[in-house]
Amino acid sequence: GTYSVKWNPETATVTFEVLTLTGVEGIDADDAEAEYYNLQGVKVANPTNGIYVKVAGGKAVKTVVAE
Repeated sequence: GTYSVKWNPETATVTFEVLTLTGVEGIDADDAEAEYYNLQGVKVANPTNGIYVKVAGGKAVKTVVAE
């Protein structure tokens, strides 16, 4: 970003001001299909009843599969 730094000799202070911000405007998650892993870290093709780690769109969450 762009910043402004000002020195005030009368009060012996420095002032910082943000003039422009830069960064990521938004993040689009991939539309990739979810992958499942058991609690030992082994990839599971077709999860059945149990607790799994679901990985999709760059995020991993614990999930319970109950049929």
